[in-house]
Amino acid sequence: MTHSEFTVRPGDPLRAPVDNSCRIGHVIATAANPAQAELLADRAVSQTTIEVA
Repeated sequence: MTHSEFTVRPGDPLRAPVDNSCRIGHVIATAANPAQAELLADRAVSQTTIEVA
């Protein structure tokens, strides 16, 4: 199972990425073992597109 959430919306200003508090979202994955959870998280991230203008 995966859960992903963005904390910004299109057009929102972004802070400079200087530490972890500057993230724009997160992905959480749970599975029977760490390898499966990592695979699910990688899949969720690979299906996400972020455009910075």
